[in-house]
Amino acid sequence: ETPLPSSSKEIVENNNATDDRLNIVDIISEGFLSEAQFSLNSFLREAKHSSWVEALFELFHCCFEKWLKTKDELVMRDMLVEKEDEHYQNLPGDPAIHVRNGKPLEITPLNGKSLVSIRSFKANSVNTKASFDSTTDRIKKSVASKNDISRRPIVADFRGRVIIAEPCALLFCSMFPSINVRHNLNKDLPLDRAQLCILGTASVKFNIIGMQFCPENNRHLLVWGTTEVCVIVLNDACDSIEKTIELEVELEPHECDTEYLLKGMWFPGSESITVVIFGTFIKCFDVKRSSGGPLDKESTCRSTTCLTLAYEDVLIRDAALIFGCQRGTISANSKCSQVDKEGTSTVKLTLLLDTGRLYMTDLTVDSNGDLEDQGESYIECGDGLSFPTAGIRRYSGANPGAPSSTSTSFGEGSSLLYLSQSRLLVYKCVSSSVVAFVLDGEGNIAGSFEFLPHVLTSEMLGTGNDGYSISAPYTHWTELGTVQKDDGCLYRISCVGKSTRTNQPKLLCVEFSKECVRVKELRAGRGMGV
Repeated sequence: ETPLPSSSKEIVENNNATDDRLNIVDIISEGFLSEAQFSLNSFLREAKHSSWVEALFELFHCCFEKWLKTKDELVMRDMLVEKEDEHYQNLPGDPAIHVRNGKPLEITPLNGKSLVSIRSFKANSVNTKASFDSTTDRIKKSVASKNDISRRPIVADFRGRVIIAEPCALLFCSMFPSINVRHNLNKDLPLDRAQLCILGTASVKFNIIGMQFCPENNRHLLVWGTTEVCVIVLNDACDSIEKTIELEVELEPHECDTEYLLKGMWFPGSESITVVIFGTFIKCFDVKRSSGGPLDKESTCRSTTCLTLAYEDVLIRDAALIFGCQRGTISANSKCSQVDKEGTSTVKLTLLLDTGRLYMTDLTVDSNGDLEDQGESYIECGDGLSFPTAGIRRYSGANPGAPSSTSTSFGEGSSLLYLSQSRLLVYKCVSSSVVAFVLDGEGNIAGSFEFLPHVLTSEMLGTGNDGYSISAPYTHWTELGTVQKDDGCLYRISCVGKSTRTNQPKLLCVEFSKECVRVKELRAGRGMGV
């Protein structure tokens, strides 16, 4: 028998897959005729009254125009990289955000469609408040409040499964049944705990401050408190704990007020390496090196790398891992950091100190998946990084920074995060505006612009001159991709601020591009808050 050419094999496989789909359609249409007819009618009604059909044709038109100009093969992801200058590579349709470098902020209300509340739950449906009954727990609570450590009590994986941190426990939920409102006549009514679609619960040994799913493996969950941290391996159904790996951090908060844990992060592209940030040092753990066997329910893991501040008069306020800066050198489906030809992966660890100064250092994983620099070393922060401040108002009412002006700090450090979709490093100091740093191909600061003011006034929010305003600190930043509108393509994010009247949290939607920043408060369901 003569083997078929590669292309012929692909044709046969595609035909077989098509036949399987047709068989499934026949079974559904014959066995569930009324349901299939109702579903088809609903699909056609939604297609007729929604804008996704027009958006689909608009996308096809843009791709076809691109193909006419280049005469290249029409491959959606591969055709998107287009070099604009020696430092920046952007995707067509991707807002060339670096063009905003040095431009003063002009913020306007976000009108029209943005995000809407689908379902809401009653305030007592979940209990996210940590329990601080013992003396040791009260000391930990005091440490968290004093250092303004933000809680992250809820996370979601790529399949829509949600984990909520309750007192010394994890609550596993499925959100898709809860948000399916197509056939629900009472969709505006808030749900109680019984309607939360709870998959299971599991206990942990400490009060949870924050959690983070591993992007490379959603069964790996990083969980931390004020002085404890562990990696939890979930079972296949992601509704219970299969294994707990305690990361040995050896903190004594009752003996030293700088002994506390700020946050934990997964090393980009790795499902075993974590980076844990403390008040005066950073530790990296590789759970592949944990003690115990594969069948043990509990094990421990010691750090492989420790970076300690050389001076005791400064503290770490926040940190971020910068990755994926050189888009042109990474495959379209890559989620990891900068990868060179030898298979090593490098990210930039960026620290925000309490002085408002920034410090950057490289963390590299070799081709075997191990950190290259191991052991203990010291960080000489010096004067910190210098960054451009042209067009930036440090505080409300100030004049924009002059061209070519620079600085090393805007005051007492508050927060730092990396927006990987727009490749922006977001920097915030106490009482100052939110600044976005534009990064070059190496992950270094190449420009900056004012991203959000410290206080969003009623005029900016579009509520009129009623004195209502929302202020920083802004927390719980979530990237929501891009949105195509009449005036172009914009990035979309959400975050949480605080009402200046009631000090209650307020959910914000922000859309921004090279031309503008638009903001809108997102209202929760009836009678609900954030």
